[in-house]
Amino acid sequence: MIALSSSRTVTNDLPLYLICAVQMLLQLDVSIVNVALAAMDRELGFAGGLQWVAGGYALAYGSLLLLGGRLADRLGHKPLLLAGLVAFALASLVGGLAGNPAVLVGARIAQGMAAAAVAPAALALLTTLFETPAERARALGFSQAAMAGGATIAVVVGGGLVELFGWRAVMLVNLPLIAMLVPLLVLRVPARGGGAAQPASWLSPALVSLALCGVVSGLGLAETEGFASPMVIGLIAAGLAVAGVWVAMERRSETPMLPSGFLASRQRAAALFTIFGLGGVMAGYVFFVTLYLQRIIGLPPFLTGLALVPSTIVVMSVSLLVGRTLIGRWGLKPVLLVGVALVTLGQGLLALAGGGSYWTTVLPGLVLTAGGMGLALPAGSVAFMAGVDERVRGTAGGLIVTGQQTGVAAALAVLVTIAAGAGGTDYHFATAFAGTAALAATVLVVLLAGFPRPPR
Repeated sequence: MIALSSSRTVTNDLPLYLICAVQMLLQLDVSIVNVALAAMDRELGFAGGLQWVAGGYALAYGSLLLLGGRLADRLGHKPLLLAGLVAFALASLVGGLAGNPAVLVGARIAQGMAAAAVAPAALALLTTLFETPAERARALGFSQAAMAGGATIAVVVGGGLVELFGWRAVMLVNLPLIAMLVPLLVLRVPARGGGAAQPASWLSPALVSLALCGVVSGLGLAETEGFASPMVIGLIAAGLAVAGVWVAMERRSETPMLPSGFLASRQRAAALFTIFGLGGVMAGYVFFVTLYLQRIIGLPPFLTGLALVPSTIVVMSVSLLVGRTLIGRWGLKPVLLVGVALVTLGQGLLALAGGGSYWTTVLPGLVLTAGGMGLALPAGSVAFMAGVDERVRGTAGGLIVTGQQTGVAAALAVLVTIAAGAGGTDYHFATAFAGTAALAATVLVVLLAGFPRPPR
């Protein structure tokens, strides 16, 4: 029996499983279109901008998460979760019926906007429904496991859907899934949290969204335009300028988006940087490992997806173990340090892979990285959400996913540019993995220096 509060309990884990299923769906849609891009291009005739089918979703998702978190805190976590899922289904239907590139890209951006409402509401529900440290750690472990599972399901199942039914299936598959989830969520997940009494500051999260949109768009264009491009420099500079305006406004506001001193906590700041950095590592190594398996080892797409399954099993298993035993036994900082050290070691092994086989070079690096991610990401989420007031948990949850998605976009843009520059027309995989290893090592140093020791 899992306690929901001092006065309410549930007798099973169905609410947890349903919320994790929602998170798995969002993660699946981050990646599933990648295997369908060639078919989309052939049928719709993209003259350019095919990358925005994937990038439009990620950009809208990452840049609007804090606004979604604010909406969750004002309107209620469960109502926004349900509304976001309905909007996601409608956008999926439009994308599945798209007759030209503009409609498809617009549908993907709309999916990302809906996901930005769903994700922080789902995370806030988890941290509100499961209140004790052990319950919350277990719930967040399930959450990370579900998102890891969604990433692999996208790679494996996406290829099969495209081969059997065509590219439209990767969009339309969301409709029956959401149709099954929404009634169960309505009936079995308690409406807890949100509806904050304080006035909403809509300008503040909107400025954050604009700032992230400018910076991420600039970094995304750097691969093709170069970092010296006036457009790239202008977008990044504009984003940073808007971020500066936001900081100044928050300091003067009587109703800031986050409580005064929220990120002044060393634990919370170090945890957020960990989530940001590991988000970048994860995006980089999945992107480059997928290409390495196909270009260097010669695996077809479906077998490439199967080759990533062991790492998913590891990260799911370890994520669940964290919630049940390790955080309570070791404490947050040791779990974080061990996890990030394993990620660093795994990426270092991949950097040394050369032209080796999957079994002797790639798989060990994948397993070490997955084990480290399974330790560090749930522990980082627990560390960040510790002590957060219920009225701002939606915003705080949005900040976690924003940090991870911003890390994904920023790190991938930089890594792709560096790897392409080092290797000519083909990516230099050793350089790419050396970059992800360096990023993981940086996170390790920040944790060692910045994460506070537990009181004795």
